[in-house]
Amino acid sequence: MKRFFFILSGFCLLFLFLGCQSAPEEPVLTPEPEVIPTPEPEPPEQQPDTNRMTLEITALSDCLSPNNDGFKDKIAFKVSAEQNDRISSWKVEIKNVTTGKIVKEITGMKMAPESTVGWDGTGTAGTAGEGKYSALLTIQYDNAGKPVTAESNEFVLDISPPEIGLNIKPLPFSPDGDNVNDYVTISFSVKDVSPVYKWEIKIYDENGEVFHTFSGTGKPEKDIVWDGINSDGHIVEIATDYKIVLSVTDNAVNTGKTEKNISVDVLLEKINNRYKIKIGSIIFRAYQSDFHKIEDEILKNNVRFFNQLHRLMKKYPQYVILIEGHAMMPQNRLGDKKVFDKYNKDVLIPLSKERAEAVKKALIKPGIDGERIKTDGIGASRPLVPHDDLSNREKNRRVEFYLVKD
Repeated sequence: MKRFFFILSGFCLLFLFLGCQSAPEEPVLTPEPEVIPTPEPEPPEQQPDTNRMTLEITALSDCLSPNNDGFKDKIAFKVSAEQNDRISSWKVEIKNVTTGKIVKEITGMKMAPESTVGWDGTGTAGTAGEGKYSALLTIQYDNAGKPVTAESNEFVLDISPPEIGLNIKPLPFSPDGDNVNDYVTISFSVKDVSPVYKWEIKIYDENGEVFHTFSGTGKPEKDIVWDGINSDGHIVEIATDYKIVLSVTDNAVNTGKTEKNISVDVLLEKINNRYKIKIGSIIFRAYQSDFHKIEDEILKNNVRFFNQLHRLMKKYPQYVILIEGHAMMPQNRLGDKKVFDKYNKDVLIPLSKERAEAVKKALIKPGIDGERIKTDGIGASRPLVPHDDLSNREKNRRVEFYLVKD
C-alpha cells in the first residue's frame, strides 16, 4: 500500500512540475523583403574583326575607251563587302599600274551588300592617260580603327586606234601556175595597248568593187596566202593593181586602217615552149577585122580584154608581145582537106593577120611603141572549138597574145 502511494506521489510531483512550465509561444511569420533582381550589364559592342573581313572589287570589263563614241566609254566595278550595314565610309582609287599613281578617287558613305561603282576615264586633269589600271577599294567600318582594302583585276584604258603595219610580197605576183610568184603573202603587225578583237582585209578591183575578203578574230597566227582567186572562182586580171584595205579593231572598239596595192604581173600559160598571156580573147565580126561593131555583150568583153592588154604594155615597157589572129572555117569547106587548106591560105590567114594588125593599131594609138608588138595570121588551123559547132564556133574568130622571150 505504501508502495502505491509512493508511486502516486511521484506522478503528482511530475504533473505539478510540468504544469509550472510556460507554454511555448507560437512563431510569428514575418514577410521576407522583396528581392529586386539587378539587371545584367550589356556586353560591350563587338568590334569588327577587320583581319578576317572578306572584301572584293572586280572590273567588269577588260578595257574602256572614253572617246564619246558610244562604245565602252565607261567601266563598272562590282563591289562585295561583309557587314555592309556597319560601313561608315568607302573609297575607290583608280591606279595606273605602271606608275603606281592614283588618277581618280571616288568616295561614299554607305554601301549595299553588292554594289556597282563606275568610272568614266577622267582623272584630275581631264582624261587619264592610256595604259593599264586597277581599282583599289578601301572600306572603313564603325568602331574599327583599321580599314579593309582590296584591289581589282587589271584593265586597260585605250582611246587610240591600233598602229598597223602591212606587208605584201612578192610584188608583182602572177598566179598563173608556173610555180613562180604564184601566191601573194599578206602579213600585218599591230601596236596597241589593247589586244586585237577582229580584223578584215578587203581587196578592191580597179572599179572600186570588192573582189575578195579575208577576216578573223584576234591576231592571225599565220600569214595570209592568196592565190589570186576570189570566192566566185574569178582570177585577178593581168597588169592590174588591186587595192588592199586592212582594218583592225581592238578590244576597246578602236579601229585603225591602212592600205596598199597588190600589183598583178602578166599571167602566162606555157604551151609548146611558148608563153601565152592569160587574157580573154578579142572576138571579131564574121569575115571582118573589126572588133567594135559587134553584139553588146561581146563588145563589153572585147573592151575589157583590150584594156588589160594596154595596161600590160604600158606598165611593163620591157615586154614584147606577139598578137596571133585566128579565123573560123565556113561549114561548106569542112569536108575536103584541099578545099580547107586553099581557103585557109587564100582567105582566112590574110583575114586573121588583119585582125592582129587591127589590135596592134589600136594599141599604138594611145602611145604603145609598135616595135614592141609583133603580129601573125594563123587562119583556121588552131580552132578553140570545132568549126562545125554551130553554137560556139564564133569563138574561133579571135586574137591571142603571147609573150616574146629571148
